[in-house]
Amino acid sequence: MRDIDGVVIQVRVRLVPNLHAFTAKGANEDEPEDTQLPPPEQPLLTRLNEPQLAELVERHIDYVDSSGRSVHLHNAFVHHFHTRPDDNALPLAVGIATLPLVLGDGTLLKGCGLDRERGIVFRIPAELSIVLPNKVECTPEAVAEAMRFLADEWLCDVASSYTGKCTLIAAALSVIERSLLPDRPVFWVTAGRRGGGKTTALIMLMVAVTGIRPAAAAWSPNEEERRKALLAYLLEALPALIWDNIPHGAKISCPHIERSCTTVFYSDRKLGVSETIATSAATIHFFTGNNVGPQRDFASRSLQIRLEVDRADPENRDFAHPRPDRLDRNAPRPHSQGALYGPTRQPALQREWKAGANPL
Repeated sequence: MRDIDGVVIQVRVRLVPNLHAFTAKGANEDEPEDTQLPPPEQPLLTRLNEPQLAELVERHIDYVDSSGRSVHLHNAFVHHFHTRPDDNALPLAVGIATLPLVLGDGTLLKGCGLDRERGIVFRIPAELSIVLPNKVECTPEAVAEAMRFLADEWLCDVASSYTGKCTLIAAALSVIERSLLPDRPVFWVTAGRRGGGKTTALIMLMVAVTGIRPAAAAWSPNEEERRKALLAYLLEALPALIWDNIPHGAKISCPHIERSCTTVFYSDRKLGVSETIATSAATIHFFTGNNVGPQRDFASRSLQIRLEVDRADPENRDFAHPRPDRLDRNAPRPHSQGALYGPTRQPALQREWKAGANPL
């Protein structure tokens, strides 16, 4: 496939450079770079360099010399084929979908492979396609029951108002439908102090939507650094990006992120050369921190989820689910005080995360 600039790309499951695992320390501005864990692997749109492209071509075409011996394709031909903006032979790809997309008329887009009309690569398990409801089954009663489950069971441990929970649900739906949206809001998950559940809420959301734990990018006060990093992240076609390590009480804005939220395609200069690169801007941005928020034009593009912290030790409040990020709809729901955040549980959580346990 090719991207918007005509460069040959593939979908590869790999780490995202310069991102780190999202943890409570980063959400509270307490995580230095030397203690950050690597992010989880995920399917990403990956540009091929010329040697990789040559290997790909030679998997399909065997070039031989006059004696019939297999030889490498000459570099000049690889270079010529690598970037072709007006090439209609290879299809265009701008995003990856791991969940079905719902069109405006209720039609479900699902399956496995490239939707050439929309440029979306679908990687949806067949088991999921079997249990999805069809349009006829989505009655007002079914929708009401689904909303009750999401707000009263899935998000019952999130210390936010009903409006805040609805905004979290909207954030999840925005991540799913991101490739179909002409513009997208920025979501903020904030609290008055640490321990309110910001990290858990975002992990719950991303695990439910993508099946993997989220990655995060450290917020930089330098606008030029943010500009370069944003273009690199958008080129990867990330479903969502969490910005953490924001100073306590900071009010921030960023013209580059603001621009990416109000356009289908984002373009900027390539680092080190006088060349402009274009890419899809479908990535959903999340911000998290204590008493942080948007200002100026950023505020009009933001939706905020405020977590209510009404005690000195919010991490020790009662929970309906011992592990909110592993909600099983059919499991019993005993109340457990501090089961998720307590000190005796933290080492076990770290072992499970490092072992790659599936949170679903």
